[in-house]
Amino acid sequence: NATILKRLAHLPKRSRTLVFACSIAHAEVLAMILDSYFGTDCAAVVSSRTPRAERIDVIERFRNGDGIRFLCNVGVLTTGFDAPRADSVCLTRPTASAIRYEQMVGRGLRGPKNGGTEKCTVLDVQDKGLPDSIQSYGRVLELWDRRPVRANR
Repeated sequence: NATILKRLAHLPKRSRTLVFACSIAHAEVLAMILDSYFGTDCAAVVSSRTPRAERIDVIERFRNGDGIRFLCNVGVLTTGFDAPRADSVCLTRPTASAIRYEQMVGRGLRGPKNGGTEKCTVLDVQDKGLPDSIQSYGRVLELWDRRPVRANR
């Protein structure tokens, strides 16, 4: 958690960051640490336990830049979620699926043509010594580089 905080502290103060945590408890701890370090109510948690009305409110506040800089979540925002103004993504959880990894990173890689930001910072904070089956930015890049490019027919 100290490493995660250290990495997030280097982001610009106006950045909006999606944080993918390891568990609901981890997301809650991260939000508490971020609020303590950066100021009250700068972080929020969205999980399967978050009531629907609260989830909608928190997500809208994050999307609109209404005080929430860090949106910590567990599995809820990996797919089907769009926050085009998010300009950083922080992955703190191991994932064995390259597709799931791409989906999480993709939450911040919308680009200007899709209403997104010009740049997106991807922070991949993983424990050392994880099995090769666990995806990380470097491992997914290797997969992308190995994929054959197919011509449109």
